[in-house]
Amino acid sequence: MSSKAKEPKAKPKKPQAKAGKARPKAEQVPPPKVATPKPKGPAPRAVVSSRHEGTMMEREARGFSLGELGGAGFGTHEASRLGLATDIRRRTVLEKNVESLKSWFVPPKPATVPKPAAEEPAEAPPAKPKRRAPAKKTGK
Repeated sequence: MSSKAKEPKAKPKKPQAKAGKARPKAEQVPPPKVATPKPKGPAPRAVVSSRHEGTMMEREARGFSLGELGGAGFGTHEASRLGLATDIRRRTVLEKNVESLKSWFVPPKPATVPKPAAEEPAEAPPAKPKRRAPAKKTGK
């Protein structure tokens, strides 16, 4: 037996990507400004109708139903991002809740791009007459 201890093999080094040159400040293009939706004030609370001693009463609900969110134009992810309470067990759609969501949320205005001034085109050349397709030959 040999008394030499085995030395661990050195791992080959991975080639690193060269750092690209950074653009000068003048060439950097800022990201386009996107109109973000802006809610008005705190999120509205959902209400639900419940029977109480023979009459219908409104009480505060756990959250908006998925149908109410859809009626107001929200998806589930967007609603959670905006901090709206959702109740996935509710199936009712109350117009009062849909209207409160619509009035609370102000949709972003579409970005207006100025249209270039329309210049009068120079006189167009006369249109070429259309060519007729050649007649098919009958082979006899």
